[in-house]
Amino acid sequence: MQRRIHKKARHFGLDAVQESKGVKRASRMGEYGERVTDAADTAMRQEGWQNLGFAQNRPARPKSSGGFTIVELLIATAVFSLVLMTALAGFLQIGRLFYQGVSSTQTQSVVNQLFQDIVGNFQTAANISSPQNAGGYSYYCIGNSRYTYNIGKKVNLADTPKHAPLAAGGNFGLLKDVLPGATACATPCDDLAGGACPAGAVAFNQPIEILGNNMRLESFNLQQNLSVSPNFYNVSVVVAYGDDELLDFTVANDPSTVFCKGGSSNQQFCAVSRLATGVYRGQGP
Repeated sequence: MQRRIHKKARHFGLDAVQESKGVKRASRMGEYGERVTDAADTAMRQEGWQNLGFAQNRPARPKSSGGFTIVELLIATAVFSLVLMTALAGFLQIGRLFYQGVSSTQTQSVVNQLFQDIVGNFQTAANISSPQNAGGYSYYCIGNSRYTYNIGKKVNLADTPKHAPLAAGGNFGLLKDVLPGATACATPCDDLAGGACPAGAVAFNQPIEILGNNMRLESFNLQQNLSVSPNFYNVSVVVAYGDDELLDFTVANDPSTVFCKGGSSNQQFCAVSRLATGVYRGQGP
């Protein structure tokens, strides 16, 4: 009986010791686990603060935009439209100035050509006529050169030439031809109509149209000025370029006062050139 009690006591003691050891071991493991956990927490906290400090030191990234807003698009469109309209207006203005320069240059060139031709004939002319009106024609003769003209008749070089008087459908502006022989200042006769000319008239001899396309002679005066000299003549020429609706007159029914009307969209296709000077027969101006 006592042996059994001692056995149980030994067993009980051994179990108690083992249990005590297990408790101590578990306690040590728990303490170790707590220390590991504390160390891990401390490391994580330190790393977190470091990362937080790094993030705070870095410059903030701008927020990316997903596209343009409606307001931005409207503003951009308005600015682009304004720039485009300004460029277009400038381009059109340059075009108008260009064509206006071309019109003025061509008109002035015709007037200069006519003046030089008259001066050249003055230097050798034996006789210079006063203004002539006969057979429905208006003309001057400077030596053997005959200048036949229609005041206010716009020239269209695409039309079939008609050298008839204006009332009969003549469509020339200013024709120059050379009279053959000693025919004085004979009345012109239509060289394109065929048939015989009236007595005293001489047909146009290969006439040349001096005016350019879309031009008209508004004034052509060749007048002897006896107050200066019997050989001195006043010469004045006015040539206009453009359609009827582009032209107006300072004095009604006076073509010599012609001018280009303003405010027209086709103003660049209008020009007026004037020349007035004095010329001595047998020498230049």
